[in-house]
Amino acid sequence: MKNAFVRLYENTWRETDAHQKFLQIANQQNALALAGKLYGAVLQSLPEDEMAMAGREKVLQLGMAQLGHLRAAAPIRSRSFTPKKWLIIGGLIFVLLVFSMLFVAVQSLFSGGPTSLN
Repeated sequence: MKNAFVRLYENTWRETDAHQKFLQIANQQNALALAGKLYGAVLQSLPEDEMAMAGREKVLQLGMAQLGHLRAAAPIRSRSFTPKKWLIIGGLIFVLLVFSMLFVAVQSLFSGGPTSLN
């Protein structure tokens, strides 16, 4: 990727099509971050370079487009409680309540409480 940028800079820097081709390759190789750094390096030495400014802007646009595709492809999980979740929670509470009542009944049966079998 760096070699391609050096060739672009040395040979075809003023050609818009060459920049588009470079950015297309960078996008396909998931190297937009590196392309942005390379355009930024040119801007550090030549702050008014229009091709470097346009290239960095295009890198940002392509990166935002990729981010949009990632967000669209990722499933959105709701954190709200669905009826199924409420049924599961209610069922667990019911089971815990039944077990605690059974525990109290068995404990009072064996401890000689009022319902003892003496």
